[in-house]
Amino acid sequence: AFAVAGLGEGSFENQAPWQIMAAVMAAGMVPPLGMALATVLDKQQFTMALRENGKAAWLLGAAFISEGAIPFAAADPFRVIPSCMVGGAVAGAICMGTGVTSQAPHGGIFVFFAIGNILMFIVAILAGMVASGLIYVALKRWTAPKRAEEPVIAYQPTTHTQRGTLMRTIKGIGVSAGRVLGPALRMPPPVPEPEADARFGADSTVDGEKARLKDAAEDVREDLRHRAETASGDAKAVLDATAMMATDPMLLKAAGKHINAGMAAERAIWEAGLEVAAMLQSLGGYMAERTQDVLDVRARIVAELDGLPAPGIPASDTPFILVAEELAPADTATLDPAKVIGLVTSGGGPQSHTAILARALGLPAVVGAAGSDSLSDGTELYVDGATGTVVAEPGSSEREAAAKYASRVSLPPFSGTG
Repeated sequence: AFAVAGLGEGSFENQAPWQIMAAVMAAGMVPPLGMALATVLDKQQFTMALRENGKAAWLLGAAFISEGAIPFAAADPFRVIPSCMVGGAVAGAICMGTGVTSQAPHGGIFVFFAIGNILMFIVAILAGMVASGLIYVALKRWTAPKRAEEPVIAYQPTTHTQRGTLMRTIKGIGVSAGRVLGPALRMPPPVPEPEADARFGADSTVDGEKARLKDAAEDVREDLRHRAETASGDAKAVLDATAMMATDPMLLKAAGKHINAGMAAERAIWEAGLEVAAMLQSLGGYMAERTQDVLDVRARIVAELDGLPAPGIPASDTPFILVAEELAPADTATLDPAKVIGLVTSGGGPQSHTAILARALGLPAVVGAAGSDSLSDGTELYVDGATGTVVAEPGSSEREAAAKYASRVSLPPFSGTG
């Protein structure tokens, strides 16, 4: 924030703010790139899920999206964070020492046209990446045994538990560390899709349908803002961003074009949501993770138009592990950690709101768990948010692992001294 705020003060006579921005950008690109390199240098040290994250981290790092390193930091913070700090310091120091400048606040290598001394900018990034990757691999080799290869399949071989029931293992992407046992509870059915040929009747007009849509969108925005007022931290930021999306001009303008063609407001916003989501998906990376946000807002607007209840977390008197295709930002941000003790989704990725807020809440979470759609309510689950493992009807080893994690001694909050 300091570097971005100072950009406006930079000029060709005073390039210090631009130099600071370049150093910050280079340092921020290093963590995901360093971890991506580490997965190539010594892949045996990483789970299959983290190796997959490493592939995405190349693009995320190149675009200055530091969140690409989050899955690695969540799984192994005491090695990842120091190695990334050293790599980032190397990159920043080279930039400052060679007078590299950046007039762009973000974009990474893709805003090369705004970078002064681009050659040394690239050298700085490569040096930081190599330093970070090598340090992490060295720390991993010195302090942890190599991991055995994991099978590249969604379902591992099944065995029988002591209770005589069938145990099944599902692999996904671990995005928030922790090991927990609990019954599965699925999200309720989504808002139904409006009829494909839904058109407004003779008792309505184009302006009338647009007014209905605008009112519904504003109601959804106000509801999300109200939820944001009762939240804090990442949850509040996510809800505020989603609330703004409900009345996004691009979304409503796209829906308005469909209404001009005679579509009912419900179907118009449904189609507009698809179009905007497809556009974000085509951009890839972080932007692709935002498609679920658009689809959630679309569903809430349709529910408001039709007088249906909005999507939400299922109610339960006992703690449970929530299983879903993907969680909407508003749902994840307002769930009760006392009742929801773990998250499993068949969709999503390391930068999805499910992942971000699960880490903020300290909930063990696995995303991209292909096969979790078949889990039924009440099935006992074991979730390991570090390795990306979900076990249905777990055995004694999983129970012992969960019990050991539950009995761990938490570190006291850091006070900033000592």
